This record gives sequence, C-alpha cells and structure tokens, in this order.
Amino acid sequence: MAVSGLIFIGLLTFALLIWLIVVSDGRYFGTRGVRFVYQRSARFWNLDEAPTRERSRSRSEANTTLLHHLETCLDGLRQPKVLDIATGTGRVPLLIAGIAGFDGHVTGVDISRNMLARGRAIIRSEGLEDQIALVESDGADLPFDDGSFDLVCLVDAPLARPRRTLDEMVRVLTPAGRSLIAKQSDRWVLAVPGMNRGSRWITRWLTQAGMADVDVETWHGGNIIITARKPREGKGQESSGLASVGPL
Repeated sequence: MAVSGLIFIGLLTFALLIWLIVVSDGRYFGTRGVRFVYQRSARFWNLDEAPTRERSRSRSEANTTLLHHLETCLDGLRQPKVLDIATGTGRVPLLIAGIAGFDGHVTGVDISRNMLARGRAIIRSEGLEDQIALVESDGADLPFDDGSFDLVCLVDAPLARPRRTLDEMVRVLTPAGRSLIAKQSDRWVLAVPGMNRGSRWITRWLTQAGMADVDVETWHGGNIIITARKPREGKGQESSGLASVGPL
C-alpha cells in the first residue's frame, strides 16, 4: 500500500506539473513563469514551420482565417503601424508582411528572448528586416506612447496579466485604430481558471473600455476572433451586440 500510495502521489504530482507548465504555460507563476516556459521551449520550435512570405497564403485554415481578418483590419490604411503582442517567433508579423501591397511596419513584442531570436532568424532569411522589428517587452507594460499603432493584435497569447494587457492594447491604439484578438474555444476557459478569458468577458471589457464595432466570429473547432475599433476622439461609446457571444 505504501509503495502504491507513493506511485499515486508521484503520478498526481507529475500531472499537476504538466498542467502548470504545459497547459497553463506557467501563467500561475506570473510573467516570470511564462518567460521561463518559453525560454526553454523555444528550441523545440521548428523554423521550417514558420509562416514565410511565400507560404503565408497557403498555410493552415487557422492562418487563412487570421489572414483574412488582418487584411480587413488593414484595408484602406497607408503605411500602417502594427503591433503584435506576445509575438513568439513572429508568426503574425510574417503573415502581415506577406500581404500583397503591404507598405507599413510591424512590431512584435514578446517576453522570451529565445523565441524572439528564432523569429529574427526567420525575418533575416526572408529579407524583411525593414518591415518587421521584434522587441523584448511584456505586453502588460508596453514601451510605446499612447496612440502609436493603427492595429494591435493578440493571437493565441498566454497572458499572465490579461486585464493589464488589454488596457495596454487600447492605450497604444490610434483613434480609429483597430484591435484583433484570436483565441482558443471558450471551452479552454475551464482548463486554466482565472487566466483564460471567454469571449463574453473580452467583449464586455472592450465595450467598457470604449471600443466600438466589437465583432465576434467563431470558426473551425470553436476558435474565436474578436475585432474592435477605437472611436475617434470625442466620439461616444457604441453598441457591440454582447447578447450574441459565448459563455464567460
């Protein structure tokens, strides 16, 4: 019994560690926990799997759907400035740089120096150093002035401080600038309680922050893309249709 009890405790401890490190990405340990996980997992990211300029339109369904929304958000903008929070190896900046006729600049921020190093290697191989810059920074404490970007993206990001990160997202948007948040299905809210935020929570928060035209789209596998617009200065808050979104 003693041996079997120790085995059970060992398995339970192992499962807990897997949940804390793999499932929650270290978020319960704060920003340092997330950085720890991605600093050490960066070497397992295959450079050949990164979306490059030539392949950006022929990747997975996820990239195809995301690219469509990015193009919509950038439509009509000349030389737009774009920010991607928790950029990792630069997936979103590379997708944007691959859009036909894109003439702007994309900045990606991430807390993992090793992930950024992987991304910079891809960017150099694609000759995109003039269009993409990767900066080591916490998305919850951005080193940019108010109103610096026309589009701010947050895609599949493990956030240790989700409220603060969304505050920063809105702060650095220009008046009439747009935000794009892509996340896993709301079912994942239960997998990481208190850290994963559901679409209803996000849309409510965006509306309370004064964002307008909040739109939620659910696609393959229940994944969700939420877009919104920051009103021009002096404009009032607009309705977002909260009744149509999913659970908290």
